[in-house]
Amino acid sequence: MGMKFTRLGQTLAGLCQARRIYDSSTICLIDTNSDLGLADISIPANDDAIASIQLILNKLVVAICEGRSSYIQNP
Repeated sequence: MGMKFTRLGQTLAGLCQARRIYDSSTICLIDTNSDLGLADISIPANDDAIASIQLILNKLVVAICEGRSSYIQNP
């Protein structure tokens, strides 16, 4: 219990710091036991399974790369 709370505290601190430094929206994987208020953009997913996290991150990377290349070609 204490270890889980520590990781949660570090995650929340990192999330708050990233929002402050980069002034950007946050995209979060939201499980049934997650706080919806912490994310600007929520992706419902099983955040305990490495395979689901890898799948979602791969899709995000592809979408970001496609968006960037489209923006560079058509500014």
